[in-house]
Amino acid sequence: MNRSVVVTVFALLLTLPLGKPAASQDRAVTLEWVQLFEQSLDLNEALNNDASYRGHLSLETYARYYEIAEIDGVRLVNATYARPIERYPDDWMSCTYRDGAMTDCRPVTQPSEDLLRRRGRGVHLDEPAPSVADGGCGYVTLWIEPETLRVAGAYCNGVA
Repeated sequence: MNRSVVVTVFALLLTLPLGKPAASQDRAVTLEWVQLFEQSLDLNEALNNDASYRGHLSLETYARYYEIAEIDGVRLVNATYARPIERYPDDWMSCTYRDGAMTDCRPVTQPSEDLLRRRGRGVHLDEPAPSVADGGCGYVTLWIEPETLRVAGAYCNGVA
């Protein structure tokens, strides 16, 4: 083999990226990615194996949070779907349920405009998702393979 051909091939090999292709290494969760994913998603089918899932769910009823996460060395998209915070009547109360009775009732402060924006319906990229201890399918978690848009895991948050 000609020495110049070997040198040329070796030089070309040095310019190739190692590991995953650059497109998958650099892919970020964008609004375009979310749109493609949500068009391919059947949320009810994804949750069908979850014991706490009951009935028909629609994406439009959720505030949807997407971010890249690494789970056991695998890069996935963590999607959290939560019921949005909305304005409510000024006379609503917050109470604690203890021993079968409502106690410690007090008026609830209206959410701020900033909180309404951050926790409203629609898509939220790289924003902190709300954290809840229960909520059934009012709070859904999905793990998604970013390149294939395949749902690797889906579950409702359950009830404490």
